[in-house]
Amino acid sequence: MLRRNMSTVLTPKDMEEQGMVIGTCEWCHDENVPVYEDSKRCEDCDYRFHYCSICKEDQFEDDCCRHIFQSDNGWAGSGGDQEETNRSVKAAFLVFLSGMPASFPMDLKLAIQSGKFYTFTIGSLLGTDGVELNGLPYEGLLTNCFKYSHDILELGDSDIAEQSADGWYWLTSLYENETPEANALTIQWIDEFISKGEITQ
Repeated sequence: MLRRNMSTVLTPKDMEEQGMVIGTCEWCHDENVPVYEDSKRCEDCDYRFHYCSICKEDQFEDDCCRHIFQSDNGWAGSGGDQEETNRSVKAAFLVFLSGMPASFPMDLKLAIQSGKFYTFTIGSLLGTDGVELNGLPYEGLLTNCFKYSHDILELGDSDIAEQSADGWYWLTSLYENETPEANALTIQWIDEFISKGEITQ
């Protein structure tokens, strides 16, 4: 059901159409207000929740799971809105790839195919100190999860930082074999990027 964020008074017809009843909001605890029958939240509170298809539950926007993020145009990610993902996140992801070393796309593809890929950001009070990309191919007997950490941090300070940001957030929404559809979609994007010869570094 489509939700609306409204500041006007709801008529009985509005409430019926929106599946609302008079009750107590389970989030802000306001009493005798219109609440959605399914979520038991008032309109203002319900607007701040977003569904994750991976977790299969609503996520509060200020403390959501790793599978969704707020893009420039809406909520996207491996558990987010598919239409939004196809509309804008793909473009940002391709920009992200274009700013990385030539070996990165294939290494990333292999990491995702391994079923062990996920990101982890190492931070401090001063900011981000490093980025782990787990599942990268082994180099000798070791796997180097920090192989591209410096490149990613540099990209965040580059001229294409804003254009590529949603591409990075998309990667952070992937998690091992937990996000199979998004993993497959990412590999498809990588293959398209490689086939077009867009690697410049």
